[in-house]
Amino acid sequence: MHDTLFGYRLPDFTQELISLRLTALGATEKPVFVELPFMGEDATPAVKGKRPIYYEGKWYEVPIYAGPRLGNGNRVAGPDIVEEPTTTILVPGDWQLTCDRFGNYLVYREGVSLKESFRQIGVTL
Repeated sequence: MHDTLFGYRLPDFTQELISLRLTALGATEKPVFVELPFMGEDATPAVKGKRPIYYEGKWYEVPIYAGPRLGNGNRVAGPDIVEEPTTTILVPGDWQLTCDRFGNYLVYREGVSLKESFRQIGVTL
């Protein structure tokens, strides 16, 4: 498959699966979603440092947030970076990131509703 998509393959290379999606049908117990306590909008306690980044033709000194320390209600205005153990998220300059009550990150344009931001990139809520 990789050979077909990208034109090469590395048969002796060990693969690491980072993300997998699965759709299944079956009887299960109703999942319990744990709601995080509201922490307020201030995400300053999650800042672990600053770093220069080159973004859209300019250098910026941006805060680096430790993702696991972000909590319900914390809001981050770009440009900045959120680091998670398995990924790094760049929040562009005219976007913001909010952590919801379940620990999900909602990233959307400043001044534009979340629903409208999703519509602009082709996602229907």
